[in-house]
Amino acid sequence: MTGTAAAASYAIIDARGPQTTTAELLLTTRGSRWVLAELVPPDLDTLITPNPPAQPPAGPARARHAALAFTHSYLAYTYAHATAPQLRDLTPALRASLTANPPQVPAAIRALHPRIATLALTQQAAHWRANANVTDGQNTYQVNILLDRVADRWLAINLRPAG
Repeated sequence: MTGTAAAASYAIIDARGPQTTTAELLLTTRGSRWVLAELVPPDLDTLITPNPPAQPPAGPARARHAALAFTHSYLAYTYAHATAPQLRDLTPALRASLTANPPQVPAAIRALHPRIATLALTQQAAHWRANANVTDGQNTYQVNILLDRVADRWLAINLRPAG
């Protein structure tokens, strides 16, 4: 196996911003083991260039908080990690609708752990629409929620089809 070589590159992603930088590894075999033959480090200019100022999130902060709380609890409910009474920040009418039609969750889906990748708020008439991009390790999809102020609180009032 001597003389076999492989190259790999990896990305370093800063979770606080859109900036990424890359580095490369050159691997070769020595006997039956892979060893590092060369490391091409990241371009330091990409690391020290200041990030552009962060854009403030769109929409009222309390509406965003309600959308996140509802979506987290809704995902737990739809993956059978929680029950209907554990749903948060939603109207009684939406809770009744979801309780009346509980999800039938196969064991393979129960084993997954969904997470919100992104959440965007857009104003829609007097309401706010929250579009959450969700991934569970196998699928990526959207959960679209309509939010409204109810008795001085932001609550999910309806689930909307994507699009």
